[in-house]
Amino acid sequence: WLGSRKIEVSKIQDRWIAPDYRYFKLAGDDDAVYIIRHDMESLEWELIFYRKSGILIDVRVPAGSRSDFESG
Repeated sequence: WLGSRKIEVSKIQDRWIAPDYRYFKLAGDDDAVYIIRHDMESLEWELIFYRKSGILIDVRVPAGSRSDFESG
């Protein structure tokens, strides 16, 4: 979930770990690519990158708490 919008993950394209975060590069069922990061201490998720059909946005705006962006 991203806010009130449900996006199914079509594919995990990449993932990596930094000292305080886990990063995931995802392909969504909306034909967009997302990079999200998970703060391992606060458990918050953040959308930091979005690209769809040639549109590239460096978001770096908090997507919300764990309740706003969850799997399932």
